Amino acid sequence: MKPIQISKDTSNIIKGLACLLIVAHHFCSRLMGKGSTDMIVNFIGLRGGVIGVTIFFFLSAWGLSESQNKNRYSFWMFVKRRLSKVYVPLVITNILYYLFLLFYQQQVFRIPDFLLKTFNLRFVDGVLWFCNTILIFYVIFYVSFLPKTRWGKVITCIVSTLLYSVAATWIFPDAPFYVYSIIGFPIGMICSLYKAEFSKLSYWSITSIIAMFLLAAGVFVFPAYKNLFMMNLLSLILLIVIVLSIQKIKMPKSMVILPFIGTYSYEIYLLHNKVLSPLGNAGHTMWFPIAFLLIVIPLAIVLNKLIAKIY
Repeated sequence: MKPIQISKDTSNIIKGLACLLIVAHHFCSRLMGKGSTDMIVNFIGLRGGVIGVTIFFFLSAWGLSESQNKNRYSFWMFVKRRLSKVYVPLVITNILYYLFLLFYQQQVFRIPDFLLKTFNLRFVDGVLWFCNTILIFYVIFYVSFLPKTRWGKVITCIVSTLLYSVAATWIFPDAPFYVYSIIGFPIGMICSLYKAEFSKLSYWSITSIIAMFLLAAGVFVFPAYKNLFMMNLLSLILLIVIVLSIQKIKMPKSMVILPFIGTYSYEIYLLHNKVLSPLGNAGHTMWFPIAFLLIVIPLAIVLNKLIAKIY
């Protein structure tokens, strides 16, 4: 096997797939709520989001690790390049959506509520939990890269991820999906740091078996966190398949739409449910695929260009 390599083009293709899977997950969840179900709708509605978010966590950690290894950004430069690129478009879209809800009298204006929702301390859009989680993991990443040794980085990241898992499960017992995909982040960082070692199939096998065993053991040792361990075990298996497939399968250049979607994936994530929810609440859920093409994607491009101008 060759050392793991994920080019920017390949990353965008995978992000495009993950983005479409998350959008489809929320769309199918709406369909399930209205009784329109079949095997595919049920699978995507129940598991599609977990798979898509796992991939995003993995690629985020991979990209951060590759970049930080090359450039060694200071804390403030790291904040400027990473955290603010997530937070600024989040704040902009929160304000605009709040004003939209206010205009259609679906929101009562109160200054504390406006500020909390603007800065995502209270959700104006239910899917925005991911933005807070990825911001937390950006901080975890920077702290994890402070040790000089690779083992120090990995242990710091894994321990921090476990602490977050326990804290999030305890604080948000009704939102278990906060922790279902987070194993993607430490796995992404480990694959970047040890990509040369992972060129050996034996290294892959031993590492994967140990990780799967520990997660499986966690189901029985910590029954209160059973779902956490089970879902992350499934996510780990998925990531192993994806990473091995990347090394074997050559991505066709004809898949133009996927890298395009991948380029604007974060903006699409911020916007898609803000279009889906009003349509669904008005009883027009089935119109969402058309609205996605005509409204979500153009707005995502505009938002992306606006943020580029700001920076």
